[in-house]
Amino acid sequence: MLEFKGVYAGYDKENIIKNTTFTVKNGEITVLVGKNGCGKSTLIKCLNRQINIREGKIMIDSKDITLYSPKDRAKKIAIMPQIRSIPSISVEGLAAHGRYPHLSYGRRLGEKDREIVDKALKLTNTEGLRHRNVSELSGGQRQRVYLAMTLAQSSEYIVLDEPAAYLDITYQLELMDMLKLLKSMGRTVLAVYHDLSQALKIADSIGVMENGEVIFQGGVTECLEEKILEKVFRVKAHSISLDSGSFVVFEK
Repeated sequence: MLEFKGVYAGYDKENIIKNTTFTVKNGEITVLVGKNGCGKSTLIKCLNRQINIREGKIMIDSKDITLYSPKDRAKKIAIMPQIRSIPSISVEGLAAHGRYPHLSYGRRLGEKDREIVDKALKLTNTEGLRHRNVSELSGGQRQRVYLAMTLAQSSEYIVLDEPAAYLDITYQLELMDMLKLLKSMGRTVLAVYHDLSQALKIADSIGVMENGEVIFQGGVTECLEEKILEKVFRVKAHSISLDSGSFVVFEK
């Protein structure tokens, strides 16, 4: 289980994250939503140790995250941040970077490592791009390649900050299917989502942030019944049922 316990964190003297308590249960897809600037990406940076926690703790399997070595932490948790560089490297080469926490001195990929990289490329539909340079790809293609690198890390916990960004609707739907597949494989997923309808569709548990705090965490039904999203985003939610299933749409 991944746990945030009374976390305060921020930049300079300002706390962006304030007294945040939040839990990601094993084997579930937990989705974090909130208005722009509420602190979602800052919270993810705390996991990456890009930002030091001023108060509180983050626990991975009941162990303080600060007690893990960088390599051991990377074996436990794979993080795809929202803002990433655009390196001049092949798609296959970038995806292979996900295996580095598992390699011994010399960083040589073994047969098993290459099989894992191939599987990650297949899952993200980037097999046909493997020899292309990442710098030559579109934003959506790069997004999928970085996702392949994250999956190749083979970590128990997968954290994705706005994974659907830059993806067209076809790949957004494929992403949702892939997250369900990862769950069926026993992975635990924490995803920051911008699209509320997709967030509700994919989530086992949903967390809602406002002004640096997680003000709600629970099931989708409870979230809708308590009108949490309507209050935070100042929108109206409507549930629509079709033969293919039900979904929620929002309007002002």
